[in-house]
Amino acid sequence: MPPKADINRMIEDIFYAYSDQERGGSGRILGKRHRDVVVVGHGVESDMKYLRGMGVDIWQAFNFHRTVDTKDMHQAWRGMGQGRSLASVLGDLEIEYENLHNAGNDAAYTLRAMVAIAVAAGAKGEPVVERQMPTLWPQ
Repeated sequence: MPPKADINRMIEDIFYAYSDQERGGSGRILGKRHRDVVVVGHGVESDMKYLRGMGVDIWQAFNFHRTVDTKDMHQAWRGMGQGRSLASVLGDLEIEYENLHNAGNDAAYTLRAMVAIAVAAGAKGEPVVERQMPTLWPQ
């Protein structure tokens, strides 16, 4: 297993690829390019907490725009007091799924849930983004 410092560097390299900073192989910043990057997740705050525990703070290092949390989106859209699991959200949206708790599958199903919530709310004429902005994107 690689040392923690190497793992941190690997994680940072992934985020740098999508941020507005471009790094060379030596790690030095080569320049900037503009990209609006949004982190999408289900219960995304726990992921951010885990990364901070690893010493990676994407908000400080990579100038990320914001997060979108499908748990919060679904909770606000349905007017529920508590968020639901990804499996429950997918079931509510009638999205068939299998093999959750696999990173790739969870990522794909989370993106499907985000789009499905937006489409379902839009089909009913509900301004899903405007209504949820205070919940999803506090300033």
